[in-house]
Amino acid sequence: MAQRTQKKDIRSVEINISHTYATKIYIEVLRNPDASPESIATARNELLQLAIFVDGLKELNTVPPLNIRKKVD
Repeated sequence: MAQRTQKKDIRSVEINISHTYATKIYIEVLRNPDASPESIATARNELLQLAIFVDGLKELNTVPPLNIRKKVD
């Protein structure tokens, strides 16, 4: 009797989240003492890429100045 092997159905979902929400997630990864080194490196890289992108927009004068006194939830 031959054994059947089941294929796992792997699907991906494209989502678009706000930069604010993504940043919150990455901050939590960086704060998590149980986060893997790979997750920490990914979070740092993504935050740096986001900063580089925003700095590029600032140079084009398309981003208003950041109000650091405003609390973001």
